[in-house]
Amino acid sequence: MVVEHGDDRGVIEGEKPFPTDGIFGLKNRIDGLYDVDREIAARVLRVTNSWGKTNPPASMAPFLERGFGSVEKVENQPIVRVDVIPLGEGTLFNHLRSRRPGMSSLADLDEKVQEIIDSSLAKGDVFANPLDGTPESTWGRLQGNHSVTAENVAKFDGEHSLVIFNQPHPLRYGREEVVDYLETAKRVWDEQRRHDKDAEYPFLIWQAMGKSASSVTHGHIQVVSARERHYPKVDRLRTQAADYKDKYGANFWTDYEHLHDKLGLMIRRNGSCVMAHVAPIKEKEIWMLGMDFDREFMNDTFDLLDVYLHRLGVRSFTLSIAKPPIATTEEMRSRGEDWSEFPVLLRLVDRGDPTSPTADIGAMELYAASVVASDPYDVKRVLSEHWGEAA
Repeated sequence: MVVEHGDDRGVIEGEKPFPTDGIFGLKNRIDGLYDVDREIAARVLRVTNSWGKTNPPASMAPFLERGFGSVEKVENQPIVRVDVIPLGEGTLFNHLRSRRPGMSSLADLDEKVQEIIDSSLAKGDVFANPLDGTPESTWGRLQGNHSVTAENVAKFDGEHSLVIFNQPHPLRYGREEVVDYLETAKRVWDEQRRHDKDAEYPFLIWQAMGKSASSVTHGHIQVVSARERHYPKVDRLRTQAADYKDKYGANFWTDYEHLHDKLGLMIRRNGSCVMAHVAPIKEKEIWMLGMDFDREFMNDTFDLLDVYLHRLGVRSFTLSIAKPPIATTEEMRSRGEDWSEFPVLLRLVDRGDPTSPTADIGAMELYAASVVASDPYDVKRVLSEHWGEAA
């Protein structure tokens, strides 16, 4: 049976109760909100509870008990679907998928990751001597305290630079290093705009380990500036927020923060709003919204990564930062684009076990909806418990 938001029973008569822990209790949490908050939830989220049932033969019992804990867990699988209506995105949650055959234990993961890094660097670290081994940008090269810039050899846009870390290990850095990487990236954006006045839409990508699609193990960040219009998925967020405002007369970003707060999925630190995203694109996705890409935001970014690596056990991640265009609000409005309410948006996601040959993005994610095993409520709890406690 499918249970849409608004059905107070949650189960059919005689069926076991649907669990209410973590994300599986999302519908109940929404039903418990006060009128205004429930109204926001109704226009932002659609929640569906269902049971995934199987009928395995008795011969499978030993395999299922070893791999999933019990036969009953496979026979009756609670599944939650969360759709973010204004964004046209959604996620299917099933904790059982984290126990699929072939999923690695974290016990010896660090040793395996170190072997991968050592092997990769031993084969030839193309970023080991960036002054000799990488091209500089046409506007020159910037030097940070812990990094140096270069131009990407195979670009995916006209302005596409790199911030190469002095530390080759892609998962080894402290607060000072992370702030330096991001400050250097900010300087790159300024140089890109100075070199090309139309390159005014800043975007940043930080990929750690090959599982995140990084072709070079040595730590680095990719810094790009789009011309004429922001990248389509970033611009789509702006237009979707504008459509929301036209329809409801409300700021989407303010409502989205507020809803995450009321559902117990948000923490606020310094000037940043940090959300364990209610509909993650993949495992453990975090959104951080800020007003400015300043040192405070950069320090918060380090704290996120520190919790990610040392408390959540992530060993491969993809981080992106999208900023409103460098041009003034008045200039952008004259071109038919209003970015005045768009935040500095950081998105961070776990890319899975870097030692596993299994892809973390499959056909469902590409063409239908994300399928996730991790619980946003677990992510938020760990963030709250360990924020700022650098390991």
